[in-house]
Amino acid sequence: MRDSKIGSPRLHATRYDGRVMEAVSSLAVMLTDAGIATRVSVPHTPLPISSEAESVLTETAIEAVTNIIKHAPNSKSASIDVYAGLGVVQLVVKNVAPSPPTGTEPTAGGRGLNRARQRLTQRGGNLESNRTSDGWILHATAPANENEAG
Repeated sequence: MRDSKIGSPRLHATRYDGRVMEAVSSLAVMLTDAGIATRVSVPHTPLPISSEAESVLTETAIEAVTNIIKHAPNSKSASIDVYAGLGVVQLVVKNVAPSPPTGTEPTAGGRGLNRARQRLTQRGGNLESNRTSDGWILHATAPANENEAG
C-alpha cells in the first residue's frame, strides 16, 4: 500500500512566494519592529523579471535585512529600494549604524551573501555589498528578462 500523505514535497520557490515587492514591505515592518526606522520604495507596476530571478532578489533582500538585525541591531535607520529599468531590476538595501569599536573589523561575511551572489551571477546578475561612511550598503541586480541573462 502506498501512503497518500507521502509524495513529492510542495514546491515553494521562496518565502513570500518569491515576490520581492511584497517581501521588502514585510521586511521593512520587521526592521521597524526591531526599532530601526525604515523607508521602502518600490515601483508601482509589476517587475519585468523572471520568477526565478525575482526569487533570488527576494532571498537577497531577506539576507540583507537579517544581516542588519543580526550584525547592526542598533542601526539608526534603513532603506530598501527596488528599481526597474534599463534592462535590469535593482535591489538596494542600506543602513545607518554606529561605527564598530576602534580596532575591530567586520568579518568577510558568512555564506548567505556569498550564496546570493552566486545565485544572482547564475542568472546574469550581480551583488555588491560594502561598508559606507555611516553604515552598510547592498546593491543587487538581475536582468529584466531571461533573454538578457547571458
